[in-house]
Amino acid sequence: MRRITFTIPRSAPALLVAAAIGCGREPPQGEATRTAAEQNLVSSFTCAPTFNRFAGPPPAGFLPFTPFDSLRSTTKLGRVDNPVFPINFVTGTAALRADLTTYIADSNAAIQLGKAFFWDMQVGSDNKVACATCHFQAGQDTRTRNQINPGGNGSFDAMLSPNYPLAAADFPFVDPLLARDVDNVTGSQGVRATTFVSISSKGVETTTPRVDPVFGTMRQVTGVNAPSTINTVYNHRNFFNGRAQNEFNGVDPFGNRNPSAHIWYDAGSAGVSPISVTITNASAASQAVGPPLNPVEMSAAGRTFPELARKMLLVKPLGLQKVDAKDSVLGLLADTKAGKGLKTTYAAMIQKAFKPAFVSSSKTVTVDNKSYTLTQANFSFFWGMAIMIYEATLIADNSPMDQYALSRTFDAAGAGYVVSEDVSVLNPVVNRMAAEGVTITTDDILYGLELFEKPLPLPGQIGIPPSARLISSPTTMATTASP
Repeated sequence: MRRITFTIPRSAPALLVAAAIGCGREPPQGEATRTAAEQNLVSSFTCAPTFNRFAGPPPAGFLPFTPFDSLRSTTKLGRVDNPVFPINFVTGTAALRADLTTYIADSNAAIQLGKAFFWDMQVGSDNKVACATCHFQAGQDTRTRNQINPGGNGSFDAMLSPNYPLAAADFPFVDPLLARDVDNVTGSQGVRATTFVSISSKGVETTTPRVDPVFGTMRQVTGVNAPSTINTVYNHRNFFNGRAQNEFNGVDPFGNRNPSAHIWYDAGSAGVSPISVTITNASAASQAVGPPLNPVEMSAAGRTFPELARKMLLVKPLGLQKVDAKDSVLGLLADTKAGKGLKTTYAAMIQKAFKPAFVSSSKTVTVDNKSYTLTQANFSFFWGMAIMIYEATLIADNSPMDQYALSRTFDAAGAGYVVSEDVSVLNPVVNRMAAEGVTITTDDILYGLELFEKPLPLPGQIGIPPSARLISSPTTMATTASP
């Protein structure tokens, strides 16, 4: 078996929203074991002897002023490169990261494939649950009915039950003033408990129902609420417990912690051979391959990626859903005549997006004592890579705060005094909050931002530091702000 490992140096400071975990969750085991641990939020750790040595924040007053910057910043120090589509400082254009071109033949085709995968309800064993089901609104899950998981004690507290409709009065779950101590968790509903049986020659998935000991015949609910997919490509690791590793192994979320993980490639006269891959800065891909086989989130228990491939390669892409002809990614592929789905196949989309050596071969591949085509055997790889490349386009970089950050300039001494700014770009936030019955001002917003940016207070300093924006300074000037 060959191993390909890419290590990508960072040319600019990275925004790592999820910090790397120094010691990891238990090594990958069977899917059922992983699922039980995930749903009960139980993890086992093996740590180095010095891991529990606390490394707290640096001494007070040590950190310099570090301003918030927009992802759209064009300065070298301020720029946070998209990990998948970094911008070349010479040409000023974004392009697919160099190491990914080993596998990707057409990045635009990969984006189309990833979006189709992400939104297709047929991926769920019940033909109803897609990735987007739990990431529908701004990349998050805002559903309120049947979103309760019983939590660590395994039982529903405070009269809550499966299919319960959440209301604002139910929060917070723990409140000493109300004598409320509820162990339940707001999660995300998935599929009803079933066991996988087979995929027919027409792509029909057969399952047998099970009665879950907690949820019965209702849809099961995960132990955590689905996080946003917006900007998720910047996360060093993914999932709330960080189990989706920074390096993608092409098979599961566990990266190099699963040394047996491998994909397949056509080696010509030598036939189809296994190849181990390690693609760094790819936690979005590691995350993407978890839910499609999870028996709580999307899948019947026992389904594998090659079997999922059998199904998806036989069905019409997005065949149960209408695709808008004006969709910026899939519009040109929308089957407007039929009214639903795309006027192409998943096989054709994969062939266009990926290099032929990973897609096409006259030889078959044996996985779990079953024979599959090369495309079927590598479906987890196609799935993870395509969704990561699609999610790399889901970047929030033009919010009012982004626009404000781009408008600011600071004093030359680096003390953090604002020399010029355009506060008017924050007015939409003030107006939107007012419409919701919340009164704030642009000064309130900017004071909060400044507290976020300030270094730690000096020893002996009591209370919240005053705003530098409101302090007279020789370096300050009139702003360009509107009132």
